[in-house]
This record gives sequence, structure tokens and C-alpha cells, in this order.
Amino acid sequence: MKLTATDASLSVGVPLTKVNGTAELTGATRNGKLSELSGVIDLPSLSLTTRDLTNAHAEIVKRSGQDAMTLQKIQAQIAGASVAGQIEWTIPRHRCQADMR
Repeated sequence: MKLTATDASLSVGVPLTKVNGTAELTGATRNGKLSELSGVIDLPSLSLTTRDLTNAHAEIVKRSGQDAMTLQKIQAQIAGASVAGQIEWTIPRHRCQADMR
């Protein structure tokens, strides 16, 4: 599935606004629950709180049999500098919520 954002806002624990770019995702469910997910996120521009970022790229992975998801190989430009990192999180089994505007 390919998602395209144009000046979108996302609530992911911190406010993301002016989000422009794409996410290409593939996944699977078992017994009505997300079992696997992988994909690539490419965002030429977005704002994180009040900071503008450019050339943001990351890969998202949730492996079968694991509750954790990982946003890995994060790279972006902010305030004239390069940033990189990785984020791992767990979604409670009883609730998964996303707010996309």
C-alpha cells in the first residue's frame, strides 16, 4: 500500500505538521491482529514541533511473533545538520490508534 501525504498533520507523540511525502507499506494480519509490517517512509519536508526537517527517510518493521515495532535507519536534515537514529515501541494488544489529518 502506498500512502501519500500533502501538508498533512500527524499525532505520533509529538506534533508533526506540513508533512509531505510517501510511505510504502506491506503487512499481514492473523486472527484480526497485525502480525507483520514493513515499509519505507520518504518525506522531503515536514515540521517536528516548530522545527523544519527535510529529506527524512526511515524504514518501519514489525516482525512476526514480536510485539515491538521499529522505526529504523532514520535520517533527516534539521537546522543545517544531519540527524539519524532508531525508535522502538510496543503497542498494547487491546488498542492501536492513529490520528492522520
